[in-house]
Amino acid sequence: MRITLPDFLFERAFTFFGKFCIMKNGSCTTGCGSVWLECTAGGREVAGSNPVAPIGKSVVLRHFFSYGQRRVRKKNELRRKNREEVMGKVTIQSMAKELGLSRNTVAMALKDDPKVAPVTRERVLRMAKRNGYLGENVYVEEVRAPQEKHYNIMVLRTRDAAVYWDRVVSGISEEASLNNCQTRVAVVTEREEENGILPLGLNENIDAIFCIKMLPLEYMQKLVNLGYRIFQLDHYCGIEQRPMGDIVRVDGVQPVSVLTSHLIGQGMTRIGFLSEHSSTYESMHDRYIGFLAAMEQAGIPIEADLVRPDMESDHFYYPENFDKIVASYDTLPEAIVCGNDMIAKRLTESFRKIGVRVPEDVALTGFDDDEDRMLYPFFSTVHVDTKWLGRRMVHEFLWREEHPEAPKERILVSGEVVVRRSSCKRQG
Repeated sequence: MRITLPDFLFERAFTFFGKFCIMKNGSCTTGCGSVWLECTAGGREVAGSNPVAPIGKSVVLRHFFSYGQRRVRKKNELRRKNREEVMGKVTIQSMAKELGLSRNTVAMALKDDPKVAPVTRERVLRMAKRNGYLGENVYVEEVRAPQEKHYNIMVLRTRDAAVYWDRVVSGISEEASLNNCQTRVAVVTEREEENGILPLGLNENIDAIFCIKMLPLEYMQKLVNLGYRIFQLDHYCGIEQRPMGDIVRVDGVQPVSVLTSHLIGQGMTRIGFLSEHSSTYESMHDRYIGFLAAMEQAGIPIEADLVRPDMESDHFYYPENFDKIVASYDTLPEAIVCGNDMIAKRLTESFRKIGVRVPEDVALTGFDDDEDRMLYPFFSTVHVDTKWLGRRMVHEFLWREEHPEAPKERILVSGEVVVRRSSCKRQG
């Protein structure tokens, strides 16, 4: 007995079985007991020598369901194998390398360690899930990075053409830009200093004021009274002069002591010292202390006529002023330790006018290393990384933002002694 199916259904079933059933000796491998159909030129017939069961709709459906189950099993098996292959390639070390983190940090993030920042943990889990390291059902919560605060810094300086201060400002600006800080520079004139006139642009949006040049105490106190946080590159001498903010400055004692010992080591004993404001500013005072310490350690007496630490004058750096200083020496010293490179330069110019050679007749040392970018630098000096000074001020400001109640700090930045021709007398 033959059951005739509608043509369209029979053709679909026949096509389906023809593509996906695997036949052995004419029997279906699903074990349904039915036999295969063979299409002859004259129509549809049951294949095989002993057709035992008619082909009904239930047989067709049974084949469909059996095939679907096999497909699902095969797909799951393939997915499992793929996951095993991926797991064999992705490791904690490989994820750490790709994320730019340490292996320990990645491992802690996978264990949900609270020590790992939420944003970092999210990055690790997302990569682990994407690469098959975690199961598909693992939920990774999206964590938004906290909004970073932006700061406004005002840099106060006086009218000074020295490149030294330009480099400090450059260091401040560069480091500030890397730490969400915006800087603005204001020049405080003498009239503004005397009358206590605050710079334009100073408002409640300013988070800190960097005083890279010393301003009158009354002027800085006015800023503090208005609630501004002050950061200084120097401070006034005297125990009673309490700092108004954190101080970042260069250590002058140790390097100047080394330079003075360098002169003494060449057999020089009549050594002078020339500087300005050694009794006013801590930075200049330190250099004077370094000179005295080296002389005392060597047991060399100080000649009062040669030691001039407080040359205070409104026109100190004028060339004619140094002409007078050179002319005032009754007997020329063997060497002079200068408070900075500009003093050493002016002295050299004035000495040459009267035929005195540096270093053959008088050896000189400076401080700051203004010539560090010159092709043939001449003066022995103390190299100061002025850009780093500016950067360090920004670091201190950011630290202070997190520790507002901590005691005020004094940070000393070391200088590097550089020996050049100006301090080396020719032998013989």
